[in-house]
Amino acid sequence: MICLLLLPYKLLKKKFQVWEVKLETAGLSLGLVGNTCLAFLFFPVARGSSVLQFVGLTSEASIKYHIWLGHITMAIFTAHGLCYVIYWSRTQQMSQMLEWSKFRTDKAKVSNVAGEIALLAGLVMWATSFGRIRRKFFELFYYSHHLYVVFVIFYVFHIGFAESCHILPGFYLFLIDRYLRLLQSQKKIRSVAARILPSKTVELNFSKSSGLSYAPTSIAFINVPAISRMQWHPFTITSNSNMDSDEISVVIKCDGSWSHELYQILSSPSPTSRLEVSVEGPI
Repeated sequence: MICLLLLPYKLLKKKFQVWEVKLETAGLSLGLVGNTCLAFLFFPVARGSSVLQFVGLTSEASIKYHIWLGHITMAIFTAHGLCYVIYWSRTQQMSQMLEWSKFRTDKAKVSNVAGEIALLAGLVMWATSFGRIRRKFFELFYYSHHLYVVFVIFYVFHIGFAESCHILPGFYLFLIDRYLRLLQSQKKIRSVAARILPSKTVELNFSKSSGLSYAPTSIAFINVPAISRMQWHPFTITSNSNMDSDEISVVIKCDGSWSHELYQILSSPSPTSRLEVSVEGPI
């Protein structure tokens, strides 16, 4: 009788095996750990944030932390989802996967369907973020990463607004930074000069204000509307703000469809001064 009293109430009521109850507990614990990782995920990609300067990080150096946190977060959330799928399968509760909301033991609402949608969006972003895919299919990586909007929205639906407040500071900071960069990118500029270099490489030079200062390894995101209004590609700045007070230079090697189209435009008889670009950065 004493042994029965020590067993969890759920185990006594539905006659679950001990390992099944532990599996559900493990799934819940993994979700809580994943929430903690997610809370820090957006801070490294707020490029103009003073938070990065406060901790002594540049936007280039902080990207690796975003990548590590992204891998850890998605690995934990995937394990979290698998634990519940296996648990529901073993306890004949697969109908729970179609539940939009239910009550947990602590009376908090949880939407299973919203969690599954958020996980699927996260898995697509995760699968396309690995180095080999990102380098070979950058457009696929870039566009699929906009699923972060779907991920965050359904994540909030999954656990509720009150429980998701811990991720909102970093997310709001990222949205503000993204909006400011969007405003900057609306201004079109013309290239001052362009050079065709050996091995299908081009150098672009843009005018800049004399007071703009940046490190030689800073990154600028470039969009060429003549090729695509949606595609933005990051390039390392090769000029030095102390030596080149009026120009920014980037060197682009033809290693994809976008860069090949740019090479064809600059190699054509039309004057390069007519090439309009939008620039975000340098950061």
